[in-house]
Amino acid sequence: MNKMDIETSIIQNLAARTNATLENEIVLAIESLLEQYNDKKKGLRILSKKMGIHEKTLTRILNFENKPGYQTVFKIYRVFYNEFNDAKVLDLVPGIVKEFLIKSNSQELSLEKKYSTIADIELQKNPIVAELYIIAATGPIQFDQILNRFGSYGVEILTKMIDKGLLHEAHKNTFILGEVHPVFNGETIVSVGSVMIANHAKPYKGDELDKNFISFFAEGLTESAFQQWLLIDQEAHKKKIELSRDPKNLGSERAFTFMISEKIELNGVQ
Repeated sequence: MNKMDIETSIIQNLAARTNATLENEIVLAIESLLEQYNDKKKGLRILSKKMGIHEKTLTRILNFENKPGYQTVFKIYRVFYNEFNDAKVLDLVPGIVKEFLIKSNSQELSLEKKYSTIADIELQKNPIVAELYIIAATGPIQFDQILNRFGSYGVEILTKMIDKGLLHEAHKNTFILGEVHPVFNGETIVSVGSVMIANHAKPYKGDELDKNFISFFAEGLTESAFQQWLLIDQEAHKKKIELSRDPKNLGSERAFTFMISEKIELNGVQ
């Protein structure tokens, strides 16, 4: 897409904005960032790299062809405000954007915590870091538990995680989450989910009722039916989050849930 194409598409989509308030705010933020570049095509390429969003995805958002997910919205506004603590970003965005992010994000963001994509990279590149972080997220973990499960290398990883703020020693030999938190982008979710399934899934318990839930199903669907699948997953995820946020439901049973519904692309990723 050349400069004229981008500018023309922006003009053509002005009318659509009256019926797309959330999308309107997001597009205005991107356009505002694009204004600093004389060459809009080059600017789009630069913003794509800064945000970590594919250039084609940004173009589709600008054209009101795609609705960005909450992770994408965070990526856009981090660059827009030059602020990379998501709790602070949430405090800065317009009201309608803030409402969307709160409803969509499973994390309860706090200004007392630091959210960093660098933390995401740590979880993605080392499965022990990922597992330790998730275990600590479900409750305090003891030094002996870490040593027994991961050996001396686990203790070495523990020290590095403390140094980087991912874990904190609450009491002697008792560790909890630190002040630095991953933003849990899509790559982190898939990476961490895969680690937890590989190390903690217990297929044999599927022979007993109500011990766990394991499922797999594949089918050719219409686009409408696939969208309904996604809606079902989203609603189920929200209900699980709501259940876990009620203090009376919090206990000693450490648990995780990992869901994905995805299209099968025979000709490569699109």
